Amino acid sequence: MPNGRYTDEELNLLKTVFAENLPLIYVLRKVMLQLNMSKAEETQWHNTFKSPELNALMRKIFLPTIDGDAPINQIIDLWMTVNLENKMPDEEKSLINSRAIVIKYLNLRLNSLADIAETDTLELKYLDLTDSTCLRARNTIIAHVENQLREINGLAGYKSETPEETLKRLATNSNK
Repeated sequence: MPNGRYTDEELNLLKTVFAENLPLIYVLRKVMLQLNMSKAEETQWHNTFKSPELNALMRKIFLPTIDGDAPINQIIDLWMTVNLENKMPDEEKSLINSRAIVIKYLNLRLNSLADIAETDTLELKYLDLTDSTCLRARNTIIAHVENQLREINGLAGYKSETPEETLKRLATNSNK
């Protein structure tokens, strides 16, 4: 994926860790959403996510920050996607507070993924779902995690080819 948010080294790391390894993607989901997992899955989690490079990449994927060295039109953070257009002040405040919960939660989960001890906690299952701000945060967290897992799975399975391989494939396809 030329000119994307990820370097060749990061893409290679994703391929090395996640290519054809859907069970590990499920483990990552369980960690990020605080779901129950087996002892074997816990062991896989702790053994896989010892790498500082992999944890930095997970943070870049799940909780991106503005990076001046990113390719043009590839800068994003989670505050950018809060839509405040045509919202009443109370709804704006709810959206902003909801996003703050999402960002805090993701930061805590990424620390947990990397086995960084935290004194602060925030559990998805204990959010007050009768409160619209908390419900919105919960739903955003789940949707965001699923989207990022889909991206990881896609990038890990992306087959890059050399220019020569592309020309050969195109020539073969045009002969059909």
